[in-house]
Amino acid sequence: MKQNLLSFILLCALFIGVAHAQNRQVTGRVSSQTTGENLPGATVKVVGTSISTQTDGAGNYSISAPANGSLTITNVGFISQTVQINNRSVVNVVLAEDETSLDEVIVVAYGTVKKSDFTGSATQIGEKELDKRPLSNPLVALQGAGPGIQTSAPGGAPGSSPTIRIRGIGSYSAGSGALIVVDGVPYDGGMSNINPSDVESITVLKDAATIAMYGSRGANGVIMVTTRKGKAGSPTLQASAQFGYNQNGVPNYNTVSAGEYYELMWQAYTNNMIYGEAKLPVDIARQIGSGLLPRNSAGNQVYNGKTYQDIVQFLGNYNAFDIPNNELVSVDGIFNPNAKFKYSDYKTWEEESTRNGKRTEYNVNYSGSSNNTDFFASANYLKDNGWSYRSSKERFLGRLNLNSQIKSWLKTGMNLSAGSHTDNNASSGDGINNPFYFSRGIAPIYPVYLRDPQTGNLILDANGEKRYDYGNFVADYGLNRIFNSGRHALAETMMNNDFGNREFINARAYLDINFLPWLTLSTTFSPDFTNTRGESYENTEVGDGAPAGRYSQGWTRSYSYTFNQILRANNSFGLHNLETLLGHEVYSYKYESINGMRTGQGFDGMHVFSNFVDIASLTSGKTESTMESYFARANYNYNSRYYLSAMIRRDGNSKFHSDLRWNNFWSIGGAWRLDQEAFFQNENINLLKLRASYGVLGNADVGYYPYQATYGLYNNASESGSAMTSLGSSALTWETQKPFDIGVDFAFLDNRINGTLEYYHRNSDGLLFSVPQPYHNGGTTGGSFSINQNVGAATNKGIELSVNGQLIRKENFNWTLGINLTTIKNEMTKMPLETPEIVDGAYKRSVGHSMYDFWLRTYYGVDPDNGNALYLGLAENATFDPKYHKVIERGNGVMDTVTSDHGTARLSYVGKSAIAPVYGSIVNTFNYKDFEFGFVLTYGLGGYAYDGQYAGLMSAGPTNGANLHEDLLGAWKNPGDVSLIPAMNTSRTGQTSALSDRWLRKRSYLNISSINLAYTIPSQYVSRIGVKNARLYASAENLYFWSAKKGFNPVGAFTGNTGNNTYTHARTINFGVNFGF
Repeated sequence: MKQNLLSFILLCALFIGVAHAQNRQVTGRVSSQTTGENLPGATVKVVGTSISTQTDGAGNYSISAPANGSLTITNVGFISQTVQINNRSVVNVVLAEDETSLDEVIVVAYGTVKKSDFTGSATQIGEKELDKRPLSNPLVALQGAGPGIQTSAPGGAPGSSPTIRIRGIGSYSAGSGALIVVDGVPYDGGMSNINPSDVESITVLKDAATIAMYGSRGANGVIMVTTRKGKAGSPTLQASAQFGYNQNGVPNYNTVSAGEYYELMWQAYTNNMIYGEAKLPVDIARQIGSGLLPRNSAGNQVYNGKTYQDIVQFLGNYNAFDIPNNELVSVDGIFNPNAKFKYSDYKTWEEESTRNGKRTEYNVNYSGSSNNTDFFASANYLKDNGWSYRSSKERFLGRLNLNSQIKSWLKTGMNLSAGSHTDNNASSGDGINNPFYFSRGIAPIYPVYLRDPQTGNLILDANGEKRYDYGNFVADYGLNRIFNSGRHALAETMMNNDFGNREFINARAYLDINFLPWLTLSTTFSPDFTNTRGESYENTEVGDGAPAGRYSQGWTRSYSYTFNQILRANNSFGLHNLETLLGHEVYSYKYESINGMRTGQGFDGMHVFSNFVDIASLTSGKTESTMESYFARANYNYNSRYYLSAMIRRDGNSKFHSDLRWNNFWSIGGAWRLDQEAFFQNENINLLKLRASYGVLGNADVGYYPYQATYGLYNNASESGSAMTSLGSSALTWETQKPFDIGVDFAFLDNRINGTLEYYHRNSDGLLFSVPQPYHNGGTTGGSFSINQNVGAATNKGIELSVNGQLIRKENFNWTLGINLTTIKNEMTKMPLETPEIVDGAYKRSVGHSMYDFWLRTYYGVDPDNGNALYLGLAENATFDPKYHKVIERGNGVMDTVTSDHGTARLSYVGKSAIAPVYGSIVNTFNYKDFEFGFVLTYGLGGYAYDGQYAGLMSAGPTNGANLHEDLLGAWKNPGDVSLIPAMNTSRTGQTSALSDRWLRKRSYLNISSINLAYTIPSQYVSRIGVKNARLYASAENLYFWSAKKGFNPVGAFTGNTGNNTYTHARTINFGVNFGF
């Protein structure tokens, strides 16, 4: 018996020893897949046991585990991961961020809140969405970020901000832009002042429960930008370098070739002689167009005692081919197929005006914490060349964020940023010095550089350099270009200067005093300083500055500060939790400017005022405003199940009359966590929350002191004086917004599927309209008899849906898909009594219609007898005239009255709106081992745009040398032809190009907004050279978009087509590398 017992004990000991021998010490490092940074505090657990440990400040761990066992690694905000040890002694783990975590912190007004306790409507993006992207402006990252957020593609100038609208159009004439808040304080600087690499998160607040704390400034939504600070753990140094280039992201319309242009203009020229006032015989008109009739000594053709030009002479005597004028186009209107283009080494205007603009960016930051202080310091250098010549931004930015717990009851900190910009600005306005309009609007027969009319060879100057063709070399070469003769936007761009410099300092300093564990007093002082200097020079050779030359400078200085004091209390009473806040805030803004211009240049290359003789202008200005506010908030929840929030703010704004300067704004909201109810327990449901909110908000973005009559200061010789420039409106006050929101937040299957579904209804009241006043009340010297009044109202309502799913979640592969969709319906509900209907271009505003419903002629087609455009219906005051009007049987006995006189055509609502009823985004992210691939698609469905640029290209015969679209090749040519495109005729351009639904185009689109590919180099390789983490990546912004027609650009605006004759958005291709030490 004793022997058996001894054997049993020895056997057990043997098994224990074997088991112990199979365990090994496993070490490794846990890091973030997104940033490559090490993760301190992550939990590492041996599967099937209670053995666990945590990573240290450098993300390292050490644990005893079976050689063939498994480890589960978890960390707040990241997707947990289980890995096989597989007899390894070193197991490094990379965790992907968990975008669905209920522990995620949402940034709200004057604080933060856990996502699980959040009762409002918001969208938040973090470092992951900003990282790896070539952004010069952090707001660009909001493209496709979430439902309810409509973001246009920014302009092509480096650092441009996109236009952002949140839940529709909140105003008719006041501002509709969201309030920008940086680190808890409204921000008055340019967003390109903020380095995207410094941004920790961007949160868009959308409903009353989240934006009421900003009262009169938050009616159009709030965008909260939070910058980074030091994290617990040992100090880390991160560095990155990016290299790329910018291209024009919007293609040109399909325009005609040079030969096709002569052919079309020949049709327009000859049809005018046939059907216009001259009424020439068809054969004669066509011979004249082809240049076949006898000529006089001046080279003009003669018929019946009158002189005529051939088509080349008509177009300014520009013949781009190697054959004589009278052989270019036959009397049948066919371009000579044997003609050869005679301009050697020729580039189009667009090719000469655009480039691949190089982009280079370097970032470095150092962060960490020591004892009771955390720190974050960064520096940024950016050199960003736009796709247009003379367009660039050079930027230096720096940031220092320090936070220190001085005593257990006292904490203080400061976030300081400063920087300098130097901008080179390409002209992009409406003038003829706009190179985008010029290069895409000029006919292809006109060369960029001066060429010999006979040979087509370049004509060089005395230094052997190419000369620009200004189109006015009549005396020297007989050339008289009819497209803006004497001007040359490309030459003016290259010979003029337009520089801008901006220096700024922004600071956020705070002091927190804890009187009791649950009671804290905070005070924050946040000044923003910006100084700008603009300098422009216009040359003496061509353009607005010629021949004297002119030089101007403009200086501005803005200073604002926000000073607040906030008392916070946070108490729990059993299952009851109450958070309250009381605050007082003062905001002050001051802006000063001075601008001067002198003309009469003395010496070349000296751009100082003293080199110019005459003072052309000298002006200065100052603007000031102040706002004071008192506010309170209470958030209550019972057992994290039932939530109630209420807030009120009282604002006083100096912009308004003293009797109307103060007003109250408030909101109330509630939520119910059904998933926390005992009757609703389901292991597959992680979150099911019903919420609703309602509030009253204000819009103070109405200009400065609009209640006062304003006067301009003028000088009459040596006498000074003033004149009224606007009438005052003493009763004018805030526009009011009353948003209602109800929604459900959900997450299930271990948070693998989550999202929101909500309905919003936004009432806008007291909208500003310009209302005519009786003449006996008096007016301005400019003839204005109107004042702004709060007399309009409108609604925006719709549904928002956001669904995110971790479709695949495995050890080596993850696939996350996000789909966002928003519907919107806009409607005017009240108009001024004096002007119940307002027609503005292609739109008409009236009750029952949206702000952007089209009011146009209805295009009927083409008269097959003469090629004239026809429009449906006659205006009310029009009398039937058989010369222009006719009745056509449509079929089934239906008779239509049509007119070829656009002036008598009926205008009506055509049942189409410029507001897209549906928009959204699709976000995909794939992770495979150390690789990450992702892309963002944005889309719009429905809505229409008035394609004015296409309408211009479809002119029936521009006499100004403008370009033409290839669709005109299908125009009506002979009696009996059936076509939807009217005849070419230089005297009928107004009739064929009139405002009508012919030019409406569906603005649905799909845009590849962002795409990126990244590879994280395994730490075992980079650690050999002292690097903690390293990552290579490639990315692209606005890579490509699909729209209804090539050249049509619906992604640049919300209520129509931006066209492509402005500085349109860039396609940016970028390559980069990140290192961590």
